[in-house]
Amino acid sequence: MPAKADLASGIAAYEARDFATALVAFENQARAGDAEAQYRLATMFENGDGVDANETKAWSWLKRAAEANHVGAQRRLAEYYESGRGVPMSFAEAYKWYKRAAEGGDVAAQTKVGLANLYGKGKKPNFLEAVRWLKAAAAAGDPQAREALTELASKGVAGPGQS
Repeated sequence: MPAKADLASGIAAYEARDFATALVAFENQARAGDAEAQYRLATMFENGDGVDANETKAWSWLKRAAEANHVGAQRRLAEYYESGRGVPMSFAEAYKWYKRAAEGGDVAAQTKVGLANLYGKGKKPNFLEAVRWLKAAAAAGDPQAREALTELASKGVAGPGQS
């Protein structure tokens, strides 16, 4: 194995299902602070790809990547908090990470933030924020956001064309 495995070689190895090589590459880069490598290493621990599945290690690497502004890691970390998977369930913590991912352009997170604002999950309800995030997600093609806006429109409030 090369002494210095890089992220690209790790991704290629992972896609070829050479998990041992991918693990070395991702670990080297993750420990050096590469958020994408941290995210991919978390995925390996989450799925048990070439390693024993370990939610604690997966969560730890996801958190590092999320804190380094990796949008996918932020959404997945939020999912951990929302479901209580490997961490204490916390809708407030889930909302915090969904919001960061939504601000980074993650469409699924935008929908989650919109619905959380609509129903007050993890925060106080905020109808205007709900509509704003749902419209953003719907414009990006998210069917759940479109459905929520259609339901609101059927009730006579905040239809897709309204501000």
